[in-house]
Amino acid sequence: MQCTIQIILHLHSILSHWYFEHHHHLNNYNHNYTEYVQMTVILLALFETSWSISSYHRALRRASYDKRNLSAFGTIIQSIWHGLTLSSRLLAISLFIHQFGYWLLPIGIGHWGIMTIWIMHQGTHFFDTELGRSNPCQEYLFNMLIGLIYLFIFINVKDEPTRYKYLTFYTVIMIEDFTLATLWFLRIETDYFWSLRSLLFAAVPALFIASILVMQFYYWFVHPNGRPLIVNKAARCC
Repeated sequence: MQCTIQIILHLHSILSHWYFEHHHHLNNYNHNYTEYVQMTVILLALFETSWSISSYHRALRRASYDKRNLSAFGTIIQSIWHGLTLSSRLLAISLFIHQFGYWLLPIGIGHWGIMTIWIMHQGTHFFDTELGRSNPCQEYLFNMLIGLIYLFIFINVKDEPTRYKYLTFYTVIMIEDFTLATLWFLRIETDYFWSLRSLLFAAVPALFIASILVMQFYYWFVHPNGRPLIVNKAARCC
């Protein structure tokens, strides 16, 4: 979570610098040392976050005696998949914040609420006692925490088929990301570095589509079960 927030802040800072340069007609503006450091930090944070998610999935498989272990190559492919998903998501959020600022808050709170309700509907039981008694307060707080994670990435909280879960989550993310990027594109000045404006706008769907393609490659060729989600009804998240 902390890495995703840092990435958004760095992206917003870079976008603000570029916008300041354009607004003040500094056509000979050169990227300073700080921006290169920020770009490096963004890439390292993306790598750290995506690798952590893949390592978490691999650890889940190692902890389950009835699941095949994920190979090192599979972990790398899964990291690329999550990295592309995060890149599209965080870029769309940063673009929207750049022009609309705090209007992101009601959107984020609404997304968080919907995802939390969805998780609650799945009926998790992480805080049941040894006697089988439930702890609803702790369970709801845990679901709310996972709902925050769902602002950026999907993790499976219940060992069951994930085909329709992925379909639901990625459909919501796709609609949100494309909408946020489109609103930024329509709001920003039409003469704002036209090539850069178009490139940033196109990067959001391009990164998202690339993540879907890598995900399909993972489930076709790398997943221990050997078949993609659309074919293997028993496929799990990792």
